[in-house]
Amino acid sequence: MAPPPAADMRWLLFSASGRIGRRTYVMALAFWLAVLAIPVTMAVRVTDGGPAEPVVGLALVVACLVAILPILMNVIKRPHDVGMPGLAAFALVVPFLLVALPVLAFWPSTEGPNRNGARPDRRGHWRGRS
Repeated sequence: MAPPPAADMRWLLFSASGRIGRRTYVMALAFWLAVLAIPVTMAVRVTDGGPAEPVVGLALVVACLVAILPILMNVIKRPHDVGMPGLAAFALVVPFLLVALPVLAFWPSTEGPNRNGARPDRRGHWRGRS
């Protein structure tokens, strides 16, 4: 019987087979967050209507397109590590998008001040645990 193929960068970035541990999963997501932070930072710093605006916009789109597949592959491999099928990752996202976001959109605000601030749409304060 042939030994299993070694884990390499091609497997990490482009394959949905196998398992990925917590540490590798978090490090891979942190890497892609850092990569995506570069064009986002550039986009924030560009002045409106400046000559660099189209270039920065293109850089942001390209970075997002490059990052989608590797992030998706890691999100699929993580449920494999806990014994679930890769589609479980989508099963976790869909309820959030279909249920939580609309519920939060229509849930009325608390009347009066609460522990997070005086009223909605204002900066709050953090008191910590009491």
